[in-house]
Amino acid sequence: MNSNNEEAGKLVKVALKDLYPNPFRDLDHYPLRQDKIDELKKSMEETTYWDNIMARNRESGGYEIVFGHHRLAALRELYPETHKIVIVLRRNMSDEQMLKKMAKENMDTWGADALVLAETIRATVYAYANGQIDFPGAVDGGQSVRKSDIRYAPSFVLGARPESGHAIRPYRVGDVASFLGWTRKDSNRPQEKVHTLINALQFIERGQILESELEGKTPTAVAELLRNTVSHGKGNGGLARQSDNTSTEVAKKQTPDINTFARLLTIKLDAILDEELDRTRVESLDALLLYKDHLDTHVRTDLAKTLSNMAVRAKDYADQLEEDFPTEYQPPLVAIAERLDNGSGPHS
Repeated sequence: MNSNNEEAGKLVKVALKDLYPNPFRDLDHYPLRQDKIDELKKSMEETTYWDNIMARNRESGGYEIVFGHHRLAALRELYPETHKIVIVLRRNMSDEQMLKKMAKENMDTWGADALVLAETIRATVYAYANGQIDFPGAVDGGQSVRKSDIRYAPSFVLGARPESGHAIRPYRVGDVASFLGWTRKDSNRPQEKVHTLINALQFIERGQILESELEGKTPTAVAELLRNTVSHGKGNGGLARQSDNTSTEVAKKQTPDINTFARLLTIKLDAILDEELDRTRVESLDALLLYKDHLDTHVRTDLAKTLSNMAVRAKDYADQLEEDFPTEYQPPLVAIAERLDNGSGPHS
């Protein structure tokens, strides 16, 4: 092999002790699976080890592998740390390349495992938060995007801005999907699993579900888990469950938990509007449009007006939430109630 071919890499013999994990592989959140290690050990004993672990130079010495963490663990259980293997060394591999290649390997090997895919997304967003990578189409102040679609790394919660002193790194689901190449073949839109798993990470961050609940599930099964969580109101006060401060809990009970209500409302609206979370409802609406000419005139007119009113009112509420309320502002329902109390009609 041509040693100058940096893109292909060159073969180098190194000791096991000199090999380190991919810096984006979080072994705490995503530990190695012993059953997989045992399978690889058996395969290596029967067919010998195959030389295809790729790595780059590590700044403090040794080499960081791109993928093959289970293979490396199997080798370590079979041989001493001084045992040498052949690796494919690419000296100048960037953080972006390390992350993307790890993501591809995860996708190829564990494509149906929601926990592995969620960890890949988490690693990507954390790397973006730390400035190790950039999203080509990342949100900036000059773009016309819905604020309700924006998250701020490293958080997965919609609209949760970082604490003072931390860099503001906004992103959308589409930015993550484009970086990882997890977009639909017929468009640049994110694949369904990206929406589902980022929503799942949001639920985990809020304390509404446990990370362990993703284990052994496909992204489709996780979407069902999220729907059930919303439907049954699971997670109310989930973050509060982590607190042992009794006085704080008493104070919370005495004050309406409007944050929990707002969060659940956000999730429920997402479930209504997001075709990735509720494809059945979207398909039903599409079918309704397909056969709209068969609707009774008054039914069709009423539904169209209701949908239009919903859009106008939703836009009005969104605008009010995104700006500082004037002191004289009155919520619409309060104003209506006052007019009713005064005996005045809508045109008085």
